[in-house]
Amino acid sequence: MRPIRLLVLLSAFFLSGCYKSPEKLFAKANELVLNGAYTDAIVLYNKALGKRPDYAAALNNRGMAREKRGDVPEAAQDYALAIKADPSFAQAYNNLAALELDRDRYPQAEKLADRAVSIAPKYVLAYVNRGSARYGQGNMAGAAQDFSHALKLEPDFPQALYGRALSLGGQGDNRAALQDLDRLLDIKSGMYAAWRLRGIIRETDGDFGGAAQDYGRLISLRPDSYDGWFLRARAAWRAGYYDGAAEDINRAMRLAQMNAAVYALRGDIYANIDPFEAGRSYVAARTLDPQNAPIYNVKVLIMKKNLERNMPSARNRK
Repeated sequence: MRPIRLLVLLSAFFLSGCYKSPEKLFAKANELVLNGAYTDAIVLYNKALGKRPDYAAALNNRGMAREKRGDVPEAAQDYALAIKADPSFAQAYNNLAALELDRDRYPQAEKLADRAVSIAPKYVLAYVNRGSARYGQGNMAGAAQDFSHALKLEPDFPQALYGRALSLGGQGDNRAALQDLDRLLDIKSGMYAAWRLRGIIRETDGDFGGAAQDYGRLISLRPDSYDGWFLRARAAWRAGYYDGAAEDINRAMRLAQMNAAVYALRGDIYANIDPFEAGRSYVAARTLDPQNAPIYNVKVLIMKKNLERNMPSARNRK
């Protein structure tokens, strides 16, 4: 899941004329950030910091603007400077934690988010980011606890519902995970990741029809992505609906082009309806994924034997 940052805003009242005070420069810079003008915003944050070098909120928000612009090392430096300027500035700890999550540095992210929570015990975003860090380290119970705490503070927070569903599913509590996902999809019916996760959980539980319906929603949301077609093909194959699976996997193959997983699944599907096509697909998968060549070699051999068994014998030929 994506980590969450917080831009610190002041209640703005703009007076006509120049923005001379650090606070007015800061407020105008925030307005520019919200409009996507990150470079112009950084110029104003710099001016505010020139007048007030220990302005923690300006350091924090300049970090966010820099991060949005792709200047990640500079953003991390700004968050660290904000913490140095004000060690009780919870938002900077949270934003730096989010940056560490993007880098897959989960222990560091957890430590920073933990600090944010200790400073601000009702800081929803910090609980979500700490939960994400714990999930990334395989601590499903701790992650679920953090997401639950966030939901106590803000019951319909989408990222917390999704994170808890992930964590509960990771603990094998698929029923509770599905309840969270149902609730989430009532709030955000167009959330691709939620439909995808619900489909995967249903497929894991053997509800292939329900999974196929969820994957169908993925297709309606992103018809030009191979992902939904691939997943629905897999669910149909597992349900024994080979013709429908073949249609979907062929569509996925056209969209994904050279994808070993797609060719491998196509082989598994066609093994039930056309061994020759299955063999061709396994050969293509082997070419794209040579590390697993022994597996594909066995499957190709099985398809050859199936073809030989189905060929008419010489005595029956005319």
